[in-house]
Amino acid sequence: MLEHDDKLDKLQTDFKKFYDKNLIEDYERVERFRVFYLVLFVILFLSSTGVLLYILNYLCKNGFSVDDAGLFMRLLGVGIFICFFPAWGFNLISKMNVMEKFVSFFDGMKYGGNSINEEDLKKSDLFHSFNECRHKDCFSGCYKGVNINISEMKLLVYNMASRRYNSNYNGVVIKIDLNENKKGKIVGFIKFDKVLYRDKILILSLFMLPILICALFFREFIIPSFIPLFLFLVCSLLNLGKESSFGYKNNKQLIKLEDVVFSKKWNIYADDQIEARYVLTPALMERLLEIKSLFNSVLLEFSFCDNQLLISLPGANMFETTTLFRSALSYDGIKKVVNEFYCIFSIIDLLKIKGKENEKN
Repeated sequence: MLEHDDKLDKLQTDFKKFYDKNLIEDYERVERFRVFYLVLFVILFLSSTGVLLYILNYLCKNGFSVDDAGLFMRLLGVGIFICFFPAWGFNLISKMNVMEKFVSFFDGMKYGGNSINEEDLKKSDLFHSFNECRHKDCFSGCYKGVNINISEMKLLVYNMASRRYNSNYNGVVIKIDLNENKKGKIVGFIKFDKVLYRDKILILSLFMLPILICALFFREFIIPSFIPLFLFLVCSLLNLGKESSFGYKNNKQLIKLEDVVFSKKWNIYADDQIEARYVLTPALMERLLEIKSLFNSVLLEFSFCDNQLLISLPGANMFETTTLFRSALSYDGIKKVVNEFYCIFSIIDLLKIKGKENEKN
């Protein structure tokens, strides 16, 4: 595991020295911005909550109709957007102030730069069809002669009926050039996670409790009691995604791996079963699991295609060194980002080792 990796310990020690020498003053400035935006958030949150409760009380006293529920949901959306603004503003300012200098520690990497090509996304088979790709954040560079692109992106599909773009993917994509002559394709799709869905069902039952109480004792509030449940279902549909491997054939073999933990989490499809077993070593699979955990993503899917490795992390946040609700001077967030970079670099090291072994053979 990462916690016991000697190379990571050395990297963390070196970065702490770099942080004390080059970044501490920048993070002190970011902390002043954070305090300002946090106060702004508290003011907006209390104001919005008070206004919404007043409106809800007024609507309930005058009979809560279906039209009133629609109006209240729109007002609730406006309130959430207003409260979200300080967090968005602080995130933007914090990255503008520190991220370019932060990334300079990793030789060959830079903040911004080239984004991932749309054709590479389409060839990977990891994403549903889309019409437009919007990049929110991007890191690119070279590590030991291997090109890396890490992008936080949103994929949009155009809806002819509504004449608007709808999002069908929002998350982080990592692209690593393998510099090898491999013509086959290996695609790993996440499996149905029983534990995850069991937890969701448990949370769903908690949202049903206020509805039951209102139905028994406070029937005039029965419609408003559905609002938390509705929001939960919307968030679940947006963030959980679905099992991408459903119906996936594309002339690929379903590969059975010896690693029990990995096989429980992914369905592996490939042109060549021998090559898939050769590439997907236990060490590489362990790193993939660690990336999934570090980036706080519900899903992780990957594709080896045209001498490239693409890793998809839906709903993930990319390299967040601090947040609005945590002190910018806390080193925990920075340490986590160093872990994220190291985990990506270690995948390259593992693949380069396999490439050298292949050349010898």
